[in-house]
Amino acid sequence: MLQLTPEQIVEIADQLESGCKCFVNKKTNSLVCYPDELRMPVDDTELFEEEMAQINENPDDFVLISSMDSRESFGVMEDFVTTVKNKALQDKLSAALGQPKPFQKFKYAIDHAGAYREKWFAFKREQYINWVEKQVADISDIDL
Repeated sequence: MLQLTPEQIVEIADQLESGCKCFVNKKTNSLVCYPDELRMPVDDTELFEEEMAQINENPDDFVLISSMDSRESFGVMEDFVTTVKNKALQDKLSAALGQPKPFQKFKYAIDHAGAYREKWFAFKREQYINWVEKQVADISDIDL
């Protein structure tokens, strides 16, 4: 059974949000994270050889905590839009989500939204924490 601390949950959420892969050792509950080359290309993978080797040499000892896919990330943006009290900004963000390249358009709109930019980051972080907590709970329900 995974027994992660709140600090570990937050660390995993932060690592996933920044483009890393995160694994939890099923025996020790320790974390191993390194950049996911599909989400965050890295020029020098040698920096993470030790972490990658831990996973590759003992894959059965670890469980992957997955990051949100694009559909789930899009849902987080949609959920955030419903929290925006400023009607003009809410309309702008909704419009961005309905256009081609919605992630890029949403990012541009939120980057120019003053205080709502920080509200977005806090909201997204909370959603990632919830995402990790749910996975940990689901994994804990399975006999490891």
